[in-house]
Amino acid sequence: MTPTEPHPLEAPRILLVEDDDGDALLVEVLLEEAFPDGVEIDRARDVAEAVAHLDAHRPGSTWCALVDLGLPDAEGLDALQAVRRAAPRDPVVVLTGLADDAKGLAAVAAGAQDYLVKGKVQAEDLRRAVRYAVERCRADEAARLLLEEHYLHEENVRLERGLLPKPLLEQHHGLRWASRYRPGSNRLRIGGDFYDVVEYDGVVHVVVGDVCGHGPDEAAIGVVLRVAWRALVRAGLPPEEVMGHLNDLMAVEALELGQFTTVASFRLLGEGRVGMVLAGHPGPFVISDHDVSVVDSDAGPPLGLWEGLHWAEQIHQFPASSIVLAYTDGLVEGRAEPGSVERLGLEGASDLVRHLVAEAAGARRALDERALDALLTAIEERHGGALDDDVAVIAVELPG
Repeated sequence: MTPTEPHPLEAPRILLVEDDDGDALLVEVLLEEAFPDGVEIDRARDVAEAVAHLDAHRPGSTWCALVDLGLPDAEGLDALQAVRRAAPRDPVVVLTGLADDAKGLAAVAAGAQDYLVKGKVQAEDLRRAVRYAVERCRADEAARLLLEEHYLHEENVRLERGLLPKPLLEQHHGLRWASRYRPGSNRLRIGGDFYDVVEYDGVVHVVVGDVCGHGPDEAAIGVVLRVAWRALVRAGLPPEEVMGHLNDLMAVEALELGQFTTVASFRLLGEGRVGMVLAGHPGPFVISDHDVSVVDSDAGPPLGLWEGLHWAEQIHQFPASSIVLAYTDGLVEGRAEPGSVERLGLEGASDLVRHLVAEAAGARRALDERALDALLTAIEERHGGALDDDVAVIAVELPG
């Protein structure tokens, strides 16, 4: 079948809504003549019976309803509207009397796919009307899904813009950093992964976080937390207080009891010193030309579990010009190999980072977006395709 040929209609399913036995028999004979390869016909004598039939055959059944506009319990467009309420995405062809062309046109304007005049219709007319009604419904459904996908994509683009901002830097114009975000296997459902880089009073602050769950609601929470983190840092609050305020905010913004967010926040203090606060989040990788390690730092609880929590900043000393690579847990939760139930984990991810550094012939040359893309692609290859979870990564070089 070429793209221009109509979709074949085999064994159509017809719900004939007609109270007159003689008219019903005539239509059934015409249907059997119109579809000699077979046709499934059910009959309802009024709207109530038609609605009960449609309700009983859902989900997964598509019927073309042939609806008389003069029924015992509904007249004119009322009959059509009742059937459409019961099956809003199924095709409907209305049947009118000899002098009721106007009613047929009004029915098409109200949502029917076509109309036929009883007493004038032939088998070929009936076949054409049913086939057209089914194909038009398929086209309308495809257009509806395409429009929904478009709107969801636009919504996700707006949310991504809020989750993945431009850095706010003043003095450190030469700061070397790179970031990447990659959606999971369901690319229409953005998650709550976020990151940010800001500077206050000459100190660069970095954050990466992950709201549990997937979808625009979780992404909206991520945007709220990221913007709040940026504002609190720019207000000069100590890292411990920033995390406490984010916890209070998470308690208010959470969609349901027990929802939480993990966060890793760190600041570059100079001469290889890094102050770090972890809220239920894995420690970042520290990359040098000679080593790749995972920061061993005590992690406090995630945000949003309960009130009155406290987090402490820990100071770490790293070699100058090292790279700190923070990430969300999608990076390490992929499969170790296609089809395996074993997770990649920190050890597997560390091996891939080491390979990345070796391929780039040094840590400094590994710090760019192409290198991060290569890392994420390698992780997806291990996984056997797109990861189940979204991944956000951000890498920052410590000043020498």
